[in-house]
Amino acid sequence: MRSAVIVVLFAFFSLSSYSQNVKDTIQVHTDKAELTYKWKLISDNKANPNKGCYGCASFYYKIERTINPDKEGFYHYFLYFMSNSFYKSGNLTGTYVRDIKIDLIDGEQKTTVVDPFWVLVPPRSDSFSGVHMAAKFKSTDPKQLLSIAWGEFSVY
Repeated sequence: MRSAVIVVLFAFFSLSSYSQNVKDTIQVHTDKAELTYKWKLISDNKANPNKGCYGCASFYYKIERTINPDKEGFYHYFLYFMSNSFYKSGNLTGTYVRDIKIDLIDGEQKTTVVDPFWVLVPPRSDSFSGVHMAAKFKSTDPKQLLSIAWGEFSVY
């Protein structure tokens, strides 16, 4: 009888441990992002530093990073843009952004990640909506993207 109880307890704890391992594995693939930077205002030029673009009230970006690296050891990053107003040039579909260059600063080394690309950022309706994912990139260093410098930025 005592042997049967020990076998049952061993089986129960083994199954519980296996179940937890499976759950952790699924968590890696289903939980989107651990690191989410807050929305940051983009300024398109030095002459107009307090506006996100010539026609917009403000224009923002943020970056998210996956929780764990993939099988090859890469963390995946997602770059999002958002405009909180209509573009005043009559473009009611959103704000076009182009020529964005993102430089990763790691000590003295600078690496360009995206240069250039076009993105249409939809306008908001009543609140901060119109979020658009513009680019995905990856890195083996989870801290590398903590320092980001914008090179060129223009809105059309």
